[in-house]
Amino acid sequence: MRNAGEALAYRIALWWLGGPRCPATGRGVEARRDGAAAATLVRRSRMSRDGLASVRQVWWDQVRLEPYLTTWRYVLLLEAVEQWNMCEAEEGGSGESQGGILVVQLEHLGNLIHTIPLIRALQDRFSAIPIHLLVGPWCADLARRIGGVEEVIVYAPRTLQLNRGDRRSCLSWGDELKFLRSLRMRRYRLLVSCGPGNLVDRLLIQAVRPGRWLGARKAGDIYPEWCAASPVRYDSRKWEAVRLLSLAGPGERPGRAAASLSFPLDEESRRFGRETAAAARKRVGPQAALVVIAPGAGWPGRVWPAEYYVELVSALEQVGAAVVLVGGRDTFRRAREIARRAPVALNLAARTTLVQAAGIIAAAEVFVGSDSGLLHVAAALGVSAVGLYGPIRPLQWALRGPAHLALYHPVSCGGCQSWHPRSRCRDDRACMRAISPAEVLAGVRELLDVRRRGRRPAAGD
Repeated sequence: MRNAGEALAYRIALWWLGGPRCPATGRGVEARRDGAAAATLVRRSRMSRDGLASVRQVWWDQVRLEPYLTTWRYVLLLEAVEQWNMCEAEEGGSGESQGGILVVQLEHLGNLIHTIPLIRALQDRFSAIPIHLLVGPWCADLARRIGGVEEVIVYAPRTLQLNRGDRRSCLSWGDELKFLRSLRMRRYRLLVSCGPGNLVDRLLIQAVRPGRWLGARKAGDIYPEWCAASPVRYDSRKWEAVRLLSLAGPGERPGRAAASLSFPLDEESRRFGRETAAAARKRVGPQAALVVIAPGAGWPGRVWPAEYYVELVSALEQVGAAVVLVGGRDTFRRAREIARRAPVALNLAARTTLVQAAGIIAAAEVFVGSDSGLLHVAAALGVSAVGLYGPIRPLQWALRGPAHLALYHPVSCGGCQSWHPRSRCRDDRACMRAISPAEVLAGVRELLDVRRRGRRPAAGD
């Protein structure tokens, strides 16, 4: 019954959008039986019969966690832009794509940091072509600090996977369609899609219709290619910076040096960090090592328990280390509780900008945190870090280099989707609880010893 109802709703929506007739000319496109147009007609026929069954089959890992109406929203936006593509095919093409390069990175802070090596490689390879960067509002500040990017375009999709429940910058359906049209009018010659190939990634490819696109494509993706394409399989077994760097073009074999991370930090933010470090040391001693802790993460299942952080901070005080807590708004309550129970910690969570938090991290001897954006900021700034990994294996996201530690104890539960805010841990974060405060303390002391021996990591290691 569900498929039948969806099929009826889909047929009504298709009629409302004007398909399969071209609203620009009034001519039908049923007779066009070649290439992408023919594939679109076949897909529409199937969805008119089966509803969203094929969408669920391809993107089940995403759509099962999104609100039902959100899935419908992006299916209909896709149909609207496919109607543009059908009409242009009927009229003889979309014109020359002589614009710049559009890099699409709608994920969050850590993802954007891992994208910077790709942007550098594109700048080297296409030095005379302007590069535009499409990001969510959650990354706009950092994106504007990346050198060589001619324009930063901000876009907030309504999927919870990307906006994490913050819809303040999301557009209405009509305004989102206008935004997609404005991107299309730029006639980009190349689109580089950094995401895993979700519905929004596919929407942008179909809407922009560049001369060529590079990126991940879901197995069984039901939408045809209207331009030259170099799709690749999303490989979570690769370090993310290396995976993204391979999108710089066919035949690229990125090495470790090329994939080195970086973070654009100004002197004012560094000075703020040094002043904060001095304030934190007043609580312990002027020669105290500074340990910066970020007790939050983008998904609750990645968060180390607050009581473990309290135990760690107390132990760090005993060994003469100063502690500063940093993080975003989602960390505020947790950090406040940690600071209340371990008052030696200077709590600045949700009280700084991103670059101020980065300045504090730059002043630290060691950083401690879960798999989150600030952990990758530490690596990009050359600060030794203890990374706490649970639901995600460190293979893709662990920091590289001998001056970092990745603590990880696999457990048997598995099956969680730690990249989606609606996913829930079924075993009370057993993987995170398996990492003991004593183990983290030992890791911090080990990295402090490494630093005292003069082996501070280079930025990006």
